[in-house]
Amino acid sequence: MTDNNLQLMDYREQHKKRLSYMPWLYYRLKPEHKEWAEEWQMEIQSYLRKMETVMMGKDCFIAPEAKLFAEPGRPIILGDNSFIAADCVIHGPIDIGHNVSINHHVTLDGGRKGIRIGNYSRIAAYTSAYAFNHR
Repeated sequence: MTDNNLQLMDYREQHKKRLSYMPWLYYRLKPEHKEWAEEWQMEIQSYLRKMETVMMGKDCFIAPEAKLFAEPGRPIILGDNSFIAADCVIHGPIDIGHNVSINHHVTLDGGRKGIRIGNYSRIAAYTSAYAFNHR
């Protein structure tokens, strides 16, 4: 492998980390980066669809470091153009609208009744929301 190929791979790995914590940059990628990034997202989203009850709209971004848990009957639904950043923990049932940004280190647990996040919402880093209590 040439030095240029190694540098390109190193750059790409660093760029993936950047996108994971700042996913809004995904929507601004140059065409030469958009191609590999879309393929990367297809792999991540395909895995989640196989392993969990997760449904995603068009042009979504999910950081590979995000933890999504959606057992049957407790789905996570992600609307078009929405993203989930790194180190989030999302436990269904959760219905996330279109154009929603969930920034890094957010925890959402839908409990039994679920959480609904409306279109065009922005959830700040380190926010937590739980749809249950401990009596």
